Amino acid sequence: MNRTNRFEFIVGLFMLAGIAAAVVLCLNVAGLSFAGNSDNGFDVTADFDDIGGLKEMSPVKIGGVRIGRVSSIIINPQTLSPRVTLHISGKFRGKLSAETSASILTSGILGEQYIDLTPGFDPKSLSEEECEAIGCDPNEKYIDESHVIRDTKSAMILEKLIGQFVYNMGAKSSDSGDGKAEEKPASDAASGKKEQ
Repeated sequence: MNRTNRFEFIVGLFMLAGIAAAVVLCLNVAGLSFAGNSDNGFDVTADFDDIGGLKEMSPVKIGGVRIGRVSSIIINPQTLSPRVTLHISGKFRGKLSAETSASILTSGILGEQYIDLTPGFDPKSLSEEECEAIGCDPNEKYIDESHVIRDTKSAMILEKLIGQFVYNMGAKSSDSGDGKAEEKPASDAASGKKEQ
């Protein structure tokens, strides 16, 4: 009996270790952790016309490298457009210029959507006069807490692109049909002249 109890105890420990490993794996795949938000990151917002299938927890990347995640998506009450809040890793505080743009892209044809940040010019290279001449705020040279990214590009939605393509093809075929109808009387008139 003693040997059976020890065997069951060891099997139980292995089962608990397996369950704990599965939980840690699931959290890593989802981009979560037990520690919470301990990276000392900061939040910025961006307004888009259409976010497509973008979801909370979607990655934020620069050049394909993940630097953050989407922390919330709401409707901006003033403009009634989607407002996306991005949580960016603290390693990038003071390194992204205020002229950074945000685009919603898709991984592959039908993959997940993510936000791609394109860093703007380096504001250290401009004087205050040059910055004012091109329309940037000389006091706001880097993205920091509660910054609003103004230069955004909305998601390309496959259904809208297909619908636009079909509509344009239909418009071209109806235009070419009208052109043939107009040419026919002209060719009849020309053939009539030859007969006379």
